[in-house]
Amino acid sequence: MRGIFTDRVKADALVAEYQPYISHAHPGRLTNKPGRGGVKIFDMAKVERTAGVPTIAREDVADALLTIAKNPQNAGTDFLVTIGDAVLRSPQK
Repeated sequence: MRGIFTDRVKADALVAEYQPYISHAHPGRLTNKPGRGGVKIFDMAKVERTAGVPTIAREDVADALLTIAKNPQNAGTDFLVTIGDAVLRSPQK
């Protein structure tokens, strides 16, 4: 099992090295239903709250992930992926 743990150490080191560039998507409850479209993507740092935990189709989440990945400026940002609405924080003055 030494090889498995050696690979794990290497993998953990790579994750630590690239952590500033890794984005996370938080989709809520996933379903296997067909996608509905109309996915909304919010920067988690700007989200104050949502109305419950909305369900979302995996197909819609996949579309959102592709949208996020296409923009290099999204690197290192956490996102809420939803078909519902979110209340955003008021801008700091």
